[in-house]
Amino acid sequence: MEWTDFDVPSDFVGVDGKPAGHVIIHAALVRNSPPVPCIDAVKLRSVTVGASSAIEYQCPPDSPRIERLAQHGEGAYAGHLTLAWARRGIEYLVSSHGFGDASRNLAEELARSINLVQS
Repeated sequence: MEWTDFDVPSDFVGVDGKPAGHVIIHAALVRNSPPVPCIDAVKLRSVTVGASSAIEYQCPPDSPRIERLAQHGEGAYAGHLTLAWARRGIEYLVSSHGFGDASRNLAEELARSINLVQS
């Protein structure tokens, strides 16, 4: 699921440094997921998301190298702060463009608001 161009605070650093929202929410089988959500991911910290512990990553801005190496959708998270966690064989990602506190708060609140249900 991807949302773009929603209203954000004026200090939010989004796509091309402009205050424009961009969020991706993704779920996939762990076995089909890359080891980290993006090329050259930098692990920042652990965050509690419900009953799980998510890893917060900073994904570097897009580059020819990322374009060349991305194979599993990792390029979608370029320039994003991304939370990743797994539960019952499913990996979940919540990603917000930018690296500031507003991006972090947005990603964390979205991740915490997800209500996982069994089918």
